[in-house]
Amino acid sequence: MTFAQSVNAQRPDESWSSLTGLSDDRLLATIGHSLRNIYEPMTDADQPRDLLQLAVVIEERVRDLGL
Repeated sequence: MTFAQSVNAQRPDESWSSLTGLSDDRLLATIGHSLRNIYEPMTDADQPRDLLQLAVVIEERVRDLGL
């Protein structure tokens, strides 16, 4: 029996499941952790002043429209 067959045998109702052998929860947690590590330098960086001013303008217009 190949690895893919053994994984499918363990979870026959989830043919879409990954073939990594990890549970879906563990796989998503691993991907999430990896993405946080990749994007952390960008999300922790100071935002440009122009971008912050644009965000304020957008928020004011959205509030004025009642959205």
